[in-house]
Amino acid sequence: MPAGAPSNAAMNRIRCVVAVAALSPCLAVAQQSAGTPPLGPMAADANPSFEVATIKASIPGDRRPPIIQIQNRRWMAINRTVMELITLSHSVHRGQVLNAPRWLDEQYDITAQPDGEGQPSQRQWHTMVRKLLADRFKLSSHVETRDVPVYELRVKDGPRALSPATGDPAGPANLAMRAQGRFAARNASMRDLAGELGAFLDRQVVDRTGISGRYDFTLFWTIDEFQSARLQAFPLPERGNAEAPNLFTAIQEQLGLKLDTATAPADVLVIDRIERPSAN
Repeated sequence: MPAGAPSNAAMNRIRCVVAVAALSPCLAVAQQSAGTPPLGPMAADANPSFEVATIKASIPGDRRPPIIQIQNRRWMAINRTVMELITLSHSVHRGQVLNAPRWLDEQYDITAQPDGEGQPSQRQWHTMVRKLLADRFKLSSHVETRDVPVYELRVKDGPRALSPATGDPAGPANLAMRAQGRFAARNASMRDLAGELGAFLDRQVVDRTGISGRYDFTLFWTIDEFQSARLQAFPLPERGNAEAPNLFTAIQEQLGLKLDTATAPADVLVIDRIERPSAN
């Protein structure tokens, strides 16, 4: 835990980031119960599956923020859409998922437990979610390479306000959207930042900063209409956000970075088949 970071539950949430621009922001998180000794890692060559998984449609009007929590060896999704599970587990932006039916934006609550022993890695959690989608949602798909519009995250006149992280360099990033347009990162790489930015922008963000290492930093901005739709589950800032610039300006002024538009070849996931989940 970085020095000076809050010790409450908000700072225990560790987002399993795909650099990925795929997720709804700050929704993939990990958490270890207080006072629980850390588990040893699962064998790197293990190919785990969820041994037990319960899937239920989320309750309409549920105001809980949509998250994924990993509590020790229990994986829990709350108010998460099928599209978000696809983009998370396949490491793609939602704009790179083709032939997707509209119902993929329906929300579900999922609780699952892996087989095997030890604490799965981020890659192994993603593998299990892909298997869950194939088994319970009957997802079949194929990958094609196409030129797609992207944003490139580059250095403008910085970097600045990036404090070297004191967390485990091999550990996951801790990314928290504390309110709409109020973002805090701990132990985060520029790849993590790119993935987070793409979560509430209209295209994937690719890290072109050339900055290595992990950092602690914050970013605050005034959300626009597009971002509002992606961040509506999060509370409004306590003092409003009229004083904050838009996201593109905030990145330049606060971090010394910038977002440039570009076109780049990227894998797209073409859905061949998918169904609403089978019964528990």
